[in-house]
Amino acid sequence: MDQESIFDLSSISDFRSEKGLQQFFIVRGRSEQLQEQSKLVKEYLQNLTTKNNGGFSNPLKSLVSKQKNRFNMNGFDLDLTYITEQVIAMGFPANDYEAIYRNSMEDVQRFFNQRHKNHYKIINLCSERKYDHTYFDGNVSEYPFEDHQAPQFNMIYKLCADVHNYVTQDKQNVVAIHCKAGKGRTGIMICCYLLFSELFKTSFEVMRYYGMMRTKNHKGVTIPSQIRYILYFEKALQLGYTVKDVPQPKIQILQIRLITIPSMNYSNSCNPYIIIQNYENQATFTKFRIVDDSLILFTVDIIVQKDTRIIFYNKSLIGKETMFQFWFHTGFIESNGLLVIDKYMLDRAVKDKKHKIFSPNFRVEVQTITLPN
Repeated sequence: MDQESIFDLSSISDFRSEKGLQQFFIVRGRSEQLQEQSKLVKEYLQNLTTKNNGGFSNPLKSLVSKQKNRFNMNGFDLDLTYITEQVIAMGFPANDYEAIYRNSMEDVQRFFNQRHKNHYKIINLCSERKYDHTYFDGNVSEYPFEDHQAPQFNMIYKLCADVHNYVTQDKQNVVAIHCKAGKGRTGIMICCYLLFSELFKTSFEVMRYYGMMRTKNHKGVTIPSQIRYILYFEKALQLGYTVKDVPQPKIQILQIRLITIPSMNYSNSCNPYIIIQNYENQATFTKFRIVDDSLILFTVDIIVQKDTRIIFYNKSLIGKETMFQFWFHTGFIESNGLLVIDKYMLDRAVKDKKHKIFSPNFRVEVQTITLPN
């Protein structure tokens, strides 16, 4: 069973195919040439735009935003979606040449000043890029984490409290949350907030809803580690945890097992090594043995706490290649100390839908013990 069979929400929607994308430019050049090139391309795109429901459709922006639903009315064409009346998901507000194919900072400013003047707050989730908060009159908060990764678990609580405090002050208040593309990182935080605010009771309901609202193909949060953290948050809320109540045990990882062997070379095998990291330390483990041609066994010895990532690489003559990875939190490991993650919940491995590299039964088992406080 792969991830699509569980989290694919397209079955409840009718697919809308994108029609006739018009030609577009890719701007390259030295920085001193960039502004003039950007201006020319912008003029070209403005000539191509077509009226649509009171808005304007930019073919390049539509191409970049892919399956995401756009706000296209009242003179705006933005990668932006109202998830609820008070919670907005959007793409990064960009300046300079990036504004050609992403949300223009100027357009985003105009949008909020026209529609929600003095009643909006922006939350930036990007660790890789920031902007001056004065663009939005200082109404900006930052909760940064890396693209395609899970956030620190305690950060989810802090963001949810921040959003809730603001939207409950005034029914006119809105919060716009964005990362770079405004889908994955944005999705995990919005889904968690909708659970926090009790608009939804379960992870599956809220992920389905977010996917329906944010995308045409109903695929919102799709990265397994991000899904795992939404599931963690649901469990924490069910147990009545506040941010201070979430268990943060130190655990010792003793052994990691790969059940079935990834096919990364002509001999249908691999030469793996592991990096285990969290926000405090990192260690590499290269020693492994293959058992019965069906099991790879790593003996490791590392102590970790809270949010932890394990990355599996394949080493070859031409370099290294990431096979898969996953994030977990030590506070949510079962009492027997065994963490089992199937293929459909492993980042990257889930994309191997034809099972060319990983068998359908591929899984990772992490054997741990909890250390005394």
